[in-house]
Amino acid sequence: MFSILVVEGEGVITDSIKDHLASEVCQAVTVLNDEDAVQFALREMPSLIILDVMRSAFDVYQVIQQLRDHPKCMHIPIILLSPHGSVVEKVRAYELGVDSYIAKPFSIDELLVHVRYHLRRIQQTTLSPLTQLPGGLQLNELFIINYVALIPGVSSIWT
Repeated sequence: MFSILVVEGEGVITDSIKDHLASEVCQAVTVLNDEDAVQFALREMPSLIILDVMRSAFDVYQVIQQLRDHPKCMHIPIILLSPHGSVVEKVRAYELGVDSYIAKPFSIDELLVHVRYHLRRIQQTTLSPLTQLPGGLQLNELFIINYVALIPGVSSIWT
């Protein structure tokens, strides 16, 4: 199961993710401030983090830096939702290690495309529990097909 940490004030994004991705085995958790976000990420290691720049007291760049500096969190994809659409803000965010930058206002469909993309990439690059090699699901399927082909009297596992 994928877990998504959403750092926001109102819970609107979390509700939208739950409504649209529930069938895709996702669990979304809302955290309201930057300190809790970093602590939650270190403790739970979510699959994806969505940071919503919602107020000036929230130093999103400090949160990104803390997450990227820690070995437990440096690999977790981060999607930044920001009311600032300037090139300077985007460059700063990408230089700190944000994986996606979405300017407000945005469509929930745009956010969901980014979420699905990052979750798909995680699936593709995660070590296979079967072989402990990179390749995720595709490698598992290939391994099983080739392994079954070696078993005498078994022509296919799909029939």
